[in-house]
Amino acid sequence: MAITKSMSNIDIYNTASMLLEAFREDMSLPVKVNFYLQKNMTTIVDMAKDIEKNRMAIVEKYGNFNEENENYTFSDDVIDTVNKELEDLFSLEQDVKINMIDIDWFGSVELSAAQTAAIMFMIKEEE
Repeated sequence: MAITKSMSNIDIYNTASMLLEAFREDMSLPVKVNFYLQKNMTTIVDMAKDIEKNRMAIVEKYGNFNEENENYTFSDDVIDTVNKELEDLFSLEQDVKINMIDIDWFGSVELSAAQTAAIMFMIKEEE
């Protein structure tokens, strides 16, 4: 079952980061869970990549790149504009198609706290 959930760009970005971090460690999941998890991760990570591209466009538009330390610096006269545009970008809401996972699909799989937190938004609630 798939649902469409409205998520802010910051939530999408944070969820993608959390999913990638939580699933770097090896674990064994039932095939059905892994399939849905991979579909959701692909969707959310792709959305996060687009958000990151937009974030970098703002940074590059207003920032001055320092090749020595490979960082961007901003003049005082644009910093408020940069912060406002970044705030606007990350507060935008998007509809995200999430494939829901039934909790009983997991069986006796043991997940770390980070892995459990990373997938909680995908678990279908009891009706």
